[in-house]
Amino acid sequence: MEIQTVTIRIDTEVLKKIDELITLGIFSSRNEALNTVIRIGLDELKFWREIIRKYEDLKKKRVEVFIDKPLEELLKERDRF
Repeated sequence: MEIQTVTIRIDTEVLKKIDELITLGIFSSRNEALNTVIRIGLDELKFWREIIRKYEDLKKKRVEVFIDKPLEELLKERDRF
């Protein structure tokens, strides 16, 4: 795996939470914590991408899909990540 260095801006509150995880001993560095948190977030997005992909496939096939929440609400939930 190739590793690259990136400069980013992080909200102060987010960084405080990352530092708290380090203080608790869950991670040994900001680098480790951020890599793990980003990886977890990306895994969560895979889940939503797959749901939306399957929904779009069903729509193309003109299959009526019944869900508890409207698609717009599901997409809003997805966008919070």
